[in-house]
Amino acid sequence: TGMATLSDLDTIKRLVDIGKVEHFALLKCTSTYPADPKNSNLRTIPLLRSIFNCEVGLSDHTLGIGASIAAVSQGATIIEKHFTLAHTFDGPDHKLSSNPEEFRELVRDIKIAYLARGNKSKKPVEDENFIKEIRRSISASVDIAKGSIIDNSMIVIRRPGHGIQPKDINVLLSCQKK
Repeated sequence: TGMATLSDLDTIKRLVDIGKVEHFALLKCTSTYPADPKNSNLRTIPLLRSIFNCEVGLSDHTLGIGASIAAVSQGATIIEKHFTLAHTFDGPDHKLSSNPEEFRELVRDIKIAYLARGNKSKKPVEDENFIKEIRRSISASVDIAKGSIIDNSMIVIRRPGHGIQPKDINVLLSCQKK
């Protein structure tokens, strides 16, 4: 998509549709060598996906692997990164390309970034179930006789968190019959 406008991309998409192309993807690209990360504008990745209803990735011309990792967090499903055996080779691409070690890091970190994306559901994940045991709740710090008016000197906050939540302490103290 380097240097392309949305209108240019729309023309390409119409041609793809006319040709009944089954698999089509756009790669977000900044056409400078090397590209400055501040010009990457990776937030357009979900926009392009929603407008053109296709897979969207990144053709990464930045130095290092940070922009590629960030692209995955924005929903990129394809990463294209130049590869070189040495940054010192002649030619404009070698400087911005990943060497074998950087490429290993790129693949490793993309896998981590992809897994870390999760989903749009906000609820505890299964691995967080143990947290219930380390949460805190309001407990009596002394024996409290039936009918007593409870005040701060009679309660403590401690584990496990199976009782009244600490955030509800004012409700507990104010709702008693006086």
